[in-house]
Amino acid sequence: MRTFIALLRDDNGASLVEYAMIAAAVALPLLALGAAIATNAAGQLTTTTSNLQKLGTNPP
Repeated sequence: MRTFIALLRDDNGASLVEYAMIAAAVALPLLALGAAIATNAAGQLTTTTSNLQKLGTNPP
């Protein structure tokens, strides 16, 4: 029982959890930004392909 209480009072792993939360707080917006950029790029490429086809060219 004393060992269990000692584990509950030990806070050495707290900084690891804090670093993980900071990493998640930084990574999630970057992933969302990457998805938004990819969506925008796909739309631009679709528009460009459509415009080239209207001109009579056949893009790869």
